[in-house]
Amino acid sequence: MKPGAYNPNSAEQKVMFLVWILEKAIRSMDKEKKVEKMCWILDFSEYGSRAKSSDGLQVAKESASILSNNYPERLGSCFILNSPWYFSAAWMLISPFLAPATKKKIHWISGSKDKIFDGLKDEIDSSQLEEVYGGSNKIKYDSVDDYRREIEWEKSNLKKLQS
Repeated sequence: MKPGAYNPNSAEQKVMFLVWILEKAIRSMDKEKKVEKMCWILDFSEYGSRAKSSDGLQVAKESASILSNNYPERLGSCFILNSPWYFSAAWMLISPFLAPATKKKIHWISGSKDKIFDGLKDEIDSSQLEEVYGGSNKIKYDSVDDYRREIEWEKSNLKKLQS
């Protein structure tokens, strides 16, 4: 996820997108290999004044509620990249209340592309890691456009089923 990327959607749409992406990830897990956990990358490299929206706190609260109530054991690891300083301060306040197993899953990395790659390479195969993080995956993923295409595809298939 790239919280700093432009997202013109409403708070409700942003939360729905989170659920959609989680469900899509779960459906793509290799059941035969018993893959049940996810690795998240939250990249704040582009986080700036345009990313701060009036609904940010609402989206964060709703997202946290959905994650803890509906996906409590899905997180394998979470890498938080280039976060603003106040995220670290908030973490210092919140982390004492988290289970030790949960705290171990959260990794903070800031710095150059090489430093980020060093922090990610043991957890994520470089063929699956975007080039921007030092991997070899050349695919440019635009989550908002992908989400819109998927919704349109689902709407058209629903219409076909209803006729």
